[in-house]
Amino acid sequence: MLFYLGIALTSATILGLELALMRVFSITQWHHFAFMIISLALLGFGASGTFLSLFQHRFRSQGQRVPAVAAVAGSLSILLTFWVSQRLPFSLLRIIWDWHQYGYLLLLYLLFSVPFFLLATVVGWAFLERQERISRIYFFDLAGAGIGALVTLAALSVLKPSQLPAGLSVLSMGAALFLGWSLGRRWQLMLAAALLVPVVFLVRPLGLNISQYKGLSYALQLPGARLLAERNGPLGMVQVVDSPAMRYAPELSLNFQGTLPQRLGVYVDAELASAITHFDGRWEVMDFLDYSPQAAPYRISPRRSVLILGAGAGTEVLAALFHRAQSVDAVELNGQLLDLLRSRFSDFAGGLYTHPSVSWHVAEARGFAEAQRRTYDLIQIAPLDAFAASSAGVFALAENYVYTREAFRRYLELLEPSGILAVTRWVKLPPRDNLKTFATAVEALRTLGLEAAPRLFLLRNWGSATLLVKKSPLSPEEVARLKDFCEQRSFDLAYYPGILPEEANRFHLLEHPYYYEAAQQILSLERESFYEKYRFQIRPATDEKPYFFHFFKWETFRYVWQDLGRQGMVFAEWGSWIQAATLFQAAMASFVLILLPLFFLREKPSAASSRFRCLVYFSCLGLAYLFLEIMYIQKFILFLAHPVYAAAVVLASFLVFSGLGSLRTGGRPATVRGPVLGITCIAGLEIVFLALVFRAGSSLALGWKMVLSVVLIAPLAFFMGQPFPLGLRAIRGNRSLVAWSWGINGFFSVLSTLLAPLLAMTWGFRSVLVAALALYWLASRSLPAPRQRPSLVNGH
Repeated sequence: MLFYLGIALTSATILGLELALMRVFSITQWHHFAFMIISLALLGFGASGTFLSLFQHRFRSQGQRVPAVAAVAGSLSILLTFWVSQRLPFSLLRIIWDWHQYGYLLLLYLLFSVPFFLLATVVGWAFLERQERISRIYFFDLAGAGIGALVTLAALSVLKPSQLPAGLSVLSMGAALFLGWSLGRRWQLMLAAALLVPVVFLVRPLGLNISQYKGLSYALQLPGARLLAERNGPLGMVQVVDSPAMRYAPELSLNFQGTLPQRLGVYVDAELASAITHFDGRWEVMDFLDYSPQAAPYRISPRRSVLILGAGAGTEVLAALFHRAQSVDAVELNGQLLDLLRSRFSDFAGGLYTHPSVSWHVAEARGFAEAQRRTYDLIQIAPLDAFAASSAGVFALAENYVYTREAFRRYLELLEPSGILAVTRWVKLPPRDNLKTFATAVEALRTLGLEAAPRLFLLRNWGSATLLVKKSPLSPEEVARLKDFCEQRSFDLAYYPGILPEEANRFHLLEHPYYYEAAQQILSLERESFYEKYRFQIRPATDEKPYFFHFFKWETFRYVWQDLGRQGMVFAEWGSWIQAATLFQAAMASFVLILLPLFFLREKPSAASSRFRCLVYFSCLGLAYLFLEIMYIQKFILFLAHPVYAAAVVLASFLVFSGLGSLRTGGRPATVRGPVLGITCIAGLEIVFLALVFRAGSSLALGWKMVLSVVLIAPLAFFMGQPFPLGLRAIRGNRSLVAWSWGINGFFSVLSTLLAPLLAMTWGFRSVLVAALALYWLASRSLPAPRQRPSLVNGH
């Protein structure tokens, strides 16, 4: 039993290490760089399977020492590679003009592939040497991974990001202790002593080397800068910084002549996200709140009830109270941020976070709106991302259900008859965010049977633009008040009903009145042609393709390269470039680690045929399993109203119940058509009826929603856990094929996390489902024929 617990802890370490490294690199570099970490897992999994396939005969005499030593080496390599990586002078932004950064990037890949290689070798060895227990090993492999996901997510709220590698190193060393327990007293004492090494680094963690180009690095160099507080959680590292030189007001009119109150910078993952405003109860010194585009809806008429999605540190909440809102619902996803504000900075903010007129909710914005039943005079969507990160295009690969066509329709349904939806986005040039927002509002109004042109008002200043969407048509008097508001603050008019060309682009001058011209095109009958010809992807996002921040077109590459040259690539959408680079690396790794070694194996034609069938079968399983898992995580984000809850519930349910499905295959014939039929029927039915179930259960408490989620996932996951052990049983006895197949499955499992977003961005999530089911059926047709075991009577 201890051996199987060692396998479970090893799998927990592997999955936890992926999550931990993604968190660390989100802080030290940028969120999109974390996607490159997936390539590291690819290298490790692929290399381990190939290594065992080619050299497994050299380790047969070592027995149980192999997994124990590999787990110890994996534990120590986690610490060593993390220490080296934080001392490399690597900067992702400098890669555009500094060729040395490519060398550092390659070194990072090689470094971090080592622990994945060593830990994957432990599990691969188990499949290789204990083939008669494949189903049980696979159960502990999956159950351990599920537990690892939950433990790592929980640890993110307890440990600092710099402690995560040491914590996982402890976990791996514990796995080594279990794996080597049967080797005798001497090994037990040595492994127990080795456990002290990662414990020391857990108590005295290594530091993080945050990029000099991130906002926190700038802030800490300001005169008198002080780090006042820090909180850690699954949604990011929250830090509060004070400096006499700090003046955070990216939406403030340049016409403002007053004095800004003291403001503390709030940084999430080392990027400036919002600010805490000092408030002593005197509203007369808070007039700066009336000099941002977000104050515009209050100029139309009083807004008694307000819903703020993405409340952050509370600037929009303070503005609502300044404009005499009677009740405010403030929704903020990051619970650690809200806890910090309530406990440490409540007095500084004048009791804003305990104000009797304000109700704070920790929830995902769209999920909260779907479950809401009351209506509002104003729904305000603040910028949900940092200005610098948004400008770099780092969220291109991130799904976001707040800005989809269906989301805008829901917000409009929650408005009073004269209510207003106000959406603020950062200004990026060439224009794209604000145009996509405008197009989304137009499409949402049309789905409700409402004419868009008389209900929209778009204004911008130097740093942000705000779109107002009124449920009823804007009256001439309301338009006049808004125009006067913009004139006094030098805000540019981009669109209102009846706007003249000469009224646009007057203050913050652009080469052309891009916003005005684009708004006219989007409202015209030629909008589809305009979407096709525009250099960026500004077609409205939908729940089927919820990639609002995906603006990339290949035409953009040609445009930027021709006009600005290589240095101008910093203006491109970084997230898309990272995805393309990672896919290329994955393809190269696949060739080097899986296909190329075949040329070094001398086989009979029949053996070569079996190897090809194994390649097809286990690669299809690796892709299909994660395709379905990723799609379900996205679907359940809306139902559970929180991405962390969705990831934890879906991952744990899939892995644990798949493990139970694996145990079911222990004495069954090696046929996968039954499980594939079960997967097809259940997945097809759930995708058709899932939306109805979510709608019916939207009013349930969170705990009951989680229970319902597990019930919905369990039958599908149970069948999904059966094809892999059945495939290994079919080739049982061929040691090279077993080890190689494990590496193939692991490699393509991680590769699927890159391909699934690409498919979803291009054709929608239903295409991911169709691809997954097609891959399962292809796998069922390519399962290698079971090997005939030698007869005990005639010896063959």
